[in-house]
Amino acid sequence: MIQYILYKVMKLILKDSVKATKFSAIFQHLKQLVENIVIYFSNTGLYIQGMDNSQICLFECKLSASWFDEYYYSDGVDDPKVCLATGILYKVISAVEDNQIIEISYEGNTDLLHIKFGDRKNWTIHSSNLFNKHFEIALIDLDTELLIIPDQETHVDLKMETIVFSKLITQLLIFSDQLTLTFTDADIQFKTSGIEGGMSSKIDLDDVNEYAIGEDSVLTQSYSLAIINMMCNFSKLNKNISMGFSDNMPMSFVYNLSSDDDEDDKTCFVGFYLAPRIED
Repeated sequence: MIQYILYKVMKLILKDSVKATKFSAIFQHLKQLVENIVIYFSNTGLYIQGMDNSQICLFECKLSASWFDEYYYSDGVDDPKVCLATGILYKVISAVEDNQIIEISYEGNTDLLHIKFGDRKNWTIHSSNLFNKHFEIALIDLDTELLIIPDQETHVDLKMETIVFSKLITQLLIFSDQLTLTFTDADIQFKTSGIEGGMSSKIDLDDVNEYAIGEDSVLTQSYSLAIINMMCNFSKLNKNISMGFSDNMPMSFVYNLSSDDDEDDKTCFVGFYLAPRIED
């Protein structure tokens, strides 16, 4: 049940165990990729954005208010954003246990974010003993602006099973940190090489879920394998990954957080945008 009322405290609650697991997974793996994040709140939901230290990968997450079991926020009353260090956030989220309810709240006049984990067996709407773990995370000041990610037409669209793609990336990392992808209308080639050797893998189009490329087109792009591997760490979010590629433009790498039956819904997702490596 979503409520939009004049509420002095921004609060969100997750009781659904599957969504709580996905929500925890997002924050548990962010630490490897970005040092700080900004969470923006609105009546329609929350939006998270952050950039890696090398400034080549942008992370974003959008969760609609309806994705949560309860969501409270009032424009003009609650602070529209908070800034957090992902290191401490990772430690706190790691303390959540299976099937615990998650509550996150923030009072606009304080510099603390409250995170609580509680036992669902004792859940009652008025229970004062619901949450058996209560954390307070100090907020930080960041001089940052919200980056607008423009919609762009992609030259190649690819959807693969997460487990298949992740396993291949792990194997390619044996030899180098640079991945070269070549897309044609017949197949997809993954290739990497280093001082000790190299590896290549040609993916037949029958082995992917979805694939689209212009007829007789060829696209070759290179990316950081280490960062792609970090992006694969979020594999619990969806059994499939949707990717988009364009010439000399960042690749998009998206996990849809809507139900598997409604993967075209773009209201809830985790996305990464990784700049290609430019050859000298």
